[in-house]
Amino acid sequence: VLARAFGGSTGRDPSGWDIGLSTINLDTKRIKELFGLDVTSQVKVIEIHQDQVMRLPPDALILGSSKKTGVEMSIYPRCYLAGLGLGPNGLGSVLAMAMALSKLPMPRLIKAEIARDSIQSLEQAEMDQFVINKLCKTFLKGHPKSSLTTAFTSEHEA
Repeated sequence: VLARAFGGSTGRDPSGWDIGLSTINLDTKRIKELFGLDVTSQVKVIEIHQDQVMRLPPDALILGSSKKTGVEMSIYPRCYLAGLGLGPNGLGSVLAMAMALSKLPMPRLIKAEIARDSIQSLEQAEMDQFVINKLCKTFLKGHPKSSLTTAFTSEHEA
């Protein structure tokens, strides 16, 4: 939604659903520069989506990507907004997600093999909530040393 609102485009992933536990590659240098945070280069997150950002708006920055999805996390400096294309979209836990997957009309919506692999990925590992929570909290507080915060504040004080 954010990408479209600011001039980018979104669409269905031609390779299909991204469901289960995925590894997100973080741009650690950019995150350090913008938020003053030292984070791991990869985090595991729960995903269940078929849409993705196809083209970012002109001044948006990518903070995270995955093998399957080029834009998993992005930031929009003009208006100090962040977009996270991850998380189970309202499902509170891995168990809830697995149960939801098992109830979907699989033959029409998701191939049984993809659902099985997704549930298996959820059983084998856990989401790295600490890094994601820290990023979100720091973003919401506005990091005082962040070039993004400084630029946003200066622009809106004028």
